[in-house]
Amino acid sequence: MKTYQFILLILCGYFSFSCNPNIDQTPKIEEIVLEVEEEYAFKELKFFKSPEDTDSLFQKKVPKLSFNGLPNDVTMPIHPIRENKRSYFRCEAKEAFLWLKDQEVSVEIPYQVEGNQIHFLEGKKAVYNRLDHIVESEHNQIKDVIVASEGSSRFYVDTEFRKRQLSYQLILINNRTGEEKEVYGKWYEIAPTGVYKIKQEISSDEI
Repeated sequence: MKTYQFILLILCGYFSFSCNPNIDQTPKIEEIVLEVEEEYAFKELKFFKSPEDTDSLFQKKVPKLSFNGLPNDVTMPIHPIRENKRSYFRCEAKEAFLWLKDQEVSVEIPYQVEGNQIHFLEGKKAVYNRLDHIVESEHNQIKDVIVASEGSSRFYVDTEFRKRQLSYQLILINNRTGEEKEVYGKWYEIAPTGVYKIKQEISSDEI
């Protein structure tokens, strides 16, 4: 077989040609679409209060303080509040956490909310990701005293917490096109308010 005939056969096979006139002679070319994975850089995060955002209080009973076999009444100091502040982000576009996971972006988080006014404290920041951000509460420094009665005494502390929810707008820059992309989400914080009440539990044998 001559060289040009061999090449012609290869080309015919590649484009699915046939010598049969009854078969469609249109070359069959497969279309391949490549999806470009976009990459983004952080620009800004803005907090705001939307109508569905809530701010509520609830009570939590902390673990009991038990004293057994005391020879007489004892007055002792305690730290009634031993709780941390916990906050976390949630986003409507779950990919946002993946886009920024290698950038370790730290943003200012709210310190106080009064009506629609959101206040910030310099240095109060959290990394923007899906993980909980936990810091010690300033109320952990509060001191009080209890009087443990002779024999057995049991105490617990009713601690007040605030659960706060705010909205945020995250602005990103597309590394390929330079265009801005906006995504929205919620930020939550659960923290002690500093309000508490120490209570003594009375067992049935003491009544």
